[in-house]
Amino acid sequence: MWLFWLLVSVVCTSAECATNRRILRNSTDTGSYLVNYNLAATLLLVAVMPFGTLRLPQAGMSWVLLLVAGATWYLGARFSFQADRRIEVSVSSLISQIKILLLVILGAAIFKESLTPLQLGGVGLMFSGLVVLNIVARRANAAFAHTSDIHARRNLWIGVGLKLLSVSMTTTAIMIDKTLTNVTDPAVIAVSGYLLPLVLGGIASLRKRREADQPRMRFSAGALVAGCLSGTAYVTLVQSFSAKPLSLVFSLYQMNVLLTLALGFFWLEERDNVWGKALAGIVITMGSVALVW
Repeated sequence: MWLFWLLVSVVCTSAECATNRRILRNSTDTGSYLVNYNLAATLLLVAVMPFGTLRLPQAGMSWVLLLVAGATWYLGARFSFQADRRIEVSVSSLISQIKILLLVILGAAIFKESLTPLQLGGVGLMFSGLVVLNIVARRANAAFAHTSDIHARRNLWIGVGLKLLSVSMTTTAIMIDKTLTNVTDPAVIAVSGYLLPLVLGGIASLRKRREADQPRMRFSAGALVAGCLSGTAYVTLVQSFSAKPLSLVFSLYQMNVLLTLALGFFWLEERDNVWGKALAGIVITMGSVALVW
């Protein structure tokens, strides 16, 4: 059953990434987008939460960890949305894969999780595919290699830096959430990962708008859709890594890269170097198969 939940998470994650990029590349109001996004995810998760059988944390420290994780998710989302305004979804998705390396290392160091030689080979294959994808993206994206516009280059590398900050924040939050699966339900962990960012984002956005004499927050239907996709993706992902080792789940979770690239090709019109991307996809798929054997 955990594999089914993981596949649902992969599909929803890819759709969310493409939706974020499609909307944010033409928008500067990331504050309102973040609030709408987290509001939709929070309402969705609360609606499906099994209140009758819900297992809440008992220790005070567990509640503190929930708050810390929520604040960390807020920072990760803030940085990520700022990055999505500046870089293409294929590039953003590739940078996000650094997370798997961090999770494998931290999973082994903190949770004493181990990988078999075959699984280690699978991780190696997946990273080889990501390297190929990175080369393809750098050649296909004129902003990386061919732009003579200093402002465009600066904007691009700011986006890359923001995405790296987002990866570090989300990796930290995931490690905390993994710890919390021993003391509470995945639904509680998922809701906390959106509720606190909603509150913090709302406060920050309203303060900014008050200073700019624009008290009304914009409504974004696209952000609501992306938030629902994100909420579904994360609660199903938590279901997966509450049953299986973190390193295994997140190695397989990287299949969302292929689907995200496909959406970039068909929906966002990122259509350069198709064969190079296909080669990288085959290598990543081989790595995924090795990980489940």
